[in-house]
This record gives sequence, C-alpha cells and structure tokens, in this order.
Amino acid sequence: MHVLTNMPTAKRKHAELERPTSENGSEAVIVTIKKKRTEKKCPHGKRRYDCVACKGKGICEHGRRRSTCKECGGGSVCQHGRQRSYCKECKGSAICEHGRERNKCKECKGSAFCQHGRRRTTCRECGGSAFCQHGRRRAECRECGGSSFCSHGRQRSKCKECKGGAICEHGRQRGNCKDCRGANICKHGRQRQTCKECVSIEKMQASKKWCKLCFQKLLDTPARIAAQMCAECDKRCKHIKSEEIAVEKMLIDNGFTKMVSDSIRPPAKHYKREHRIDFRCFENESDNGHSASIDFVITNENGATMLLEIDENQHRFGYSVSCEVKRVSEVYASLVKKMHQDGLSVVHFVRYNPGPYTLQDTGEKIEEDRTERRAKLLQYLQQCQHDEQDTRLYLDYLYYDRAHASSEKPVICDHPEFDAKLKEVARIVF
Repeated sequence: MHVLTNMPTAKRKHAELERPTSENGSEAVIVTIKKKRTEKKCPHGKRRYDCVACKGKGICEHGRRRSTCKECGGGSVCQHGRQRSYCKECKGSAICEHGRERNKCKECKGSAFCQHGRRRTTCRECGGSAFCQHGRRRAECRECGGSSFCSHGRQRSKCKECKGGAICEHGRQRGNCKDCRGANICKHGRQRQTCKECVSIEKMQASKKWCKLCFQKLLDTPARIAAQMCAECDKRCKHIKSEEIAVEKMLIDNGFTKMVSDSIRPPAKHYKREHRIDFRCFENESDNGHSASIDFVITNENGATMLLEIDENQHRFGYSVSCEVKRVSEVYASLVKKMHQDGLSVVHFVRYNPGPYTLQDTGEKIEEDRTERRAKLLQYLQQCQHDEQDTRLYLDYLYYDRAHASSEKPVICDHPEFDAKLKEVARIVF
C-alpha cells in the first residue's frame, strides 16, 4: 500500500493519476494526511484575521467583526436584527428549551451559575468578578471609581445634572413623583409605604415605625420608636398605663397566662393585651380611624370571654360621648361579622373605671382603695358565665357616675348622643 504524505499538491495529483497497483494487481489505497496549520499571531497578540489594528479581513469598515455587523449584513445576524444564535424567534443554538440563554439558565445548569446556585460573577463565596477588593460591587464602589458614579460623585441614575434615568422631567426621582404617578405613590397621593390607608394592620404591627396604640401615625424619632407610640398617645396614656400594668399583674398572680395570637378569643384562663380590631371591612370609613385597641381580652375558667377596657376618669377627658358610642358600635359590628371565624358567640364589654365616681342626687364623690377595687373586678371576671346559645351584647359599667346609689344604669346613658339600643343592654355592676 502506498501512502502519500507531506507531498506538494502538484506531485500528489500526478501520483494519484498514475494509480499505482499492488503486487497482486489490485489498486493501491491512497491515504492523504494533511499537515495541521498553525496560524501566527499578529504583534497585538490576536489572530491577524480578527485584529482591528491590523485591519484583518474579518473586520469590516465599521470596526466590527464582519460576520456580526448589522450594517454590513453579517452572516451571524438574523432577519430580526439580532445575533442568530441568541434569537428566540429563530430558535438560536444559544437558546435553551426554557426560552432563556443556555449559559444563564439554572434549570439547564448553565455555566454562568456557580455551585451555590448564584450568578458566578456576583457570588462572594466564589470570588465573583463583580466584587472589588473592598468587598463591594465593583460598579458601586467609589474607591474603585465604579461605573455607577458620575463625575459629581453621585449615583449616575439619580444625578439631576447628568439627567439620570431615575430623574423625571419635573426634576424629582421618578418613583416618588406624584405628577408622573411614580411606583412609590399610592392612589391617595401619598408614599405607599407610609400611607395609613394602604398599609395593613398586620404590617403595622410587624413594623417598628407605626404607633402601636392608634396605628395612625409614623414614629420619626429614636425616642418614639423605642416607646412604640406617638406623642399624642404617650400623653394620653401616661396616667392610664400604671393601672393597666397593675391589672395585668393581678391576672398573672391569679393564674392567668398571656397569649399572643391573631384570634380574638384566648383559651380558658388566658388573656390578650392590646387586641386590634379592624374596621376596614365596612364600606363607610369610621370617623374614629380604621381600628380600635381593646386593653384586655380575657377568658375565665367558665369559658366566658370579656373585652375589658380601663377607663381612667370614665374617659371623661379627650373623649366625646358620640365617639365612645360609635367606637363600641363599630367594635361590636366588626366582631359580629367574624364571630364564627373567631369562635366568639357573645360580645361582652366591661368598662372599668379605677378612679372616683359620683352620686348625682347627693353630690357625694366615692373613692375606694384601688387594690380592693381590683379584687372586686377579678371576682366579677371569674364569676361571669355565658350560655353557648346566647348571642346578646353585654355592656357592663364598673364604678361609673350614677343618679343615685341604687341606679341600674350609669349617667352616661342619659346623654342625648348615647345610642338607644346600647342603652337597653347597658347596666351598672358595681
């Protein structure tokens, strides 16, 4: 067998024409072995064909690769004006079955993702190239002269002088501009995250920036955030909190356990503090706000659940009768609407005044020792019983002003703004 290797082209053709034969007369098999070409690099360390400086044949007049130049109609550019291999409509080879670039697809285990499931360039553990020596994103590092900073030392997108993309035609940040209807502006024309109508009660409770009593105001100073209440609620509650603390201590000392839950009804021998009741389920918004706070929700051994309010000075200062009546009505209506959900069949209000009260017929002002009064309150709470079939509203007043010693209803019921239906169920216990 004759093997032709490393033979010049002309001689190889001549040898093939001669058709050499083997000793037995059959034609010989001609095997041509091509020598591997090794291209020399240009002075710039690139292939001369692809070097812009050397004006290689692969570079067009626009200074781009001829095959990928749109203006030159390069062969790698599809009819949609994109790189053919990266075009979804053309089903380019670089597009995977999930419609993403193959190397950037997690499901296809693309090479752009590291072993931690993150983009390789932005993974700190893998030492991604997007991080500089200072441990920051390279583009966002001032010391490294990051590309996201302009010549004025600001973020390029938020710089007014550079006309950054985040600045609108009114000279404001686009997301916060009311005229542009920015994404951070709600339908009420306020900042979405600070609008008391848009933020839910659950989010307010989880956040430290809202007053935990009225849920109407944002807390803007460290002192307010630490106190978890606004200035108005703080002033109003300074004289109330001490009595609430004393009542809570009394409950704990007598075997009650504090419970933290979204449900309004605690189990037997448990209580809740500052339970929020939402009024937003009603079409007509309340004048008193969107919610009310109940000081204590207590369930005794008999399974009776009571809503205890500590009414220092009978809520005489800072509260009008109409507001008090409307608040009770709205709380009752809200609870009735979700009774089956909360497992509550009876709404039992207990309005407890720890201070003095007056007998109007004699003008006598009666004041008792608060410890003894709290003991009577505890006895009353422990003795309450509710029939499972009972769906009535109870409104019990303790130590409120009355016309005379044997009155069955407090004086507040005689006020012209007091609701007639509530007056029917209102009664004096002590």
